[in-house]
Amino acid sequence: MKNNIIFDLLFPKHITCNVCSKDIFEEGSNGICSECQKTLPKIVGQVCFRCGIPIHSIDRYCDFCKKSKPYEMARSCYEYKGKIVTLIHNLKFNNAQYLAEDFSKDLCKLYKTEKYSCDIVIPVPMTQARLKSRGYNQAGLLANGLSKLINLPYDENNLLKIKDTKSQVGLDFSERKNNLIDAFKTKDKKFFKGKRVLLVDDIFTTGATIECCARALKKGGASQVFVITVAHTMKDFDKKD
Repeated sequence: MKNNIIFDLLFPKHITCNVCSKDIFEEGSNGICSECQKTLPKIVGQVCFRCGIPIHSIDRYCDFCKKSKPYEMARSCYEYKGKIVTLIHNLKFNNAQYLAEDFSKDLCKLYKTEKYSCDIVIPVPMTQARLKSRGYNQAGLLANGLSKLINLPYDENNLLKIKDTKSQVGLDFSERKNNLIDAFKTKDKKFFKGKRVLLVDDIFTTGATIECCARALKKGGASQVFVITVAHTMKDFDKKD
C-alpha cells in the first residue's frame, strides 16, 4: 500500500489537462487544470425541480415538466456546450474511456450535493449490436465509476435495450419518444422491486430516452427513479412536445 502511494505521487494518472493538454501540477485537479475548470459551463443557480434545466422564473418547474413524469428528479453537472461537447464526444466516439473517471467524480459531487438516496446504480443501456460495434457503453463506464465512489451496487444486466433504433440526433421530443417505443424492458421484475434506482447517462437531451427507461423501470417494480447525467442540452425543447 505504501509503495502504491509513493508511485501515485511520483507518477500521477493525470499529468496533462484533458481540455488544453497542458501539464497539471495542482493536487485534486480531476484531470482538468484550474484554468480550464473556470471555463466549463457548470449548471448553477435555479433549476427546474424535475429535469434540472436552468430556469429564470419563480416557477418550480419548466413548462415541459409541469406534466407528470415517470422519474422523480434529474440533475446534470454541465450545460452541453463548449468544451464539454468535445469531451463527451471524445468519450463516446474516440475511445477516450479515461474521461469517464473524471466525469464520475463530477457526478459523485452532484449526487452528494443533491442528497440523493438510492439503492442501486444503473446505466442507460445499449443494444448488444451497438455495444459490440462501439466496444463499450459510455453510460456504463460513468455509472460503474459513480457506484464505486458512492458505495452503491452497480448493475448493467437487468434493464435492457431490446430494439435497435435509428439515431436520435436531430429529432425532437415526440420523434425521439416514438423512436423508442418498446425499446427498453426489465429482465427480472423481482430485481428492481421496491428499489430506488439511480439512472446514469452522459447527456440529457430532450428526456425521451430517460422517460422510456424510467417507465420500464417503474413497470419492472422500481419504487422511484432518479437521474443523473454529465450534461444537459439547453435547447428550448419544451416547445416541441
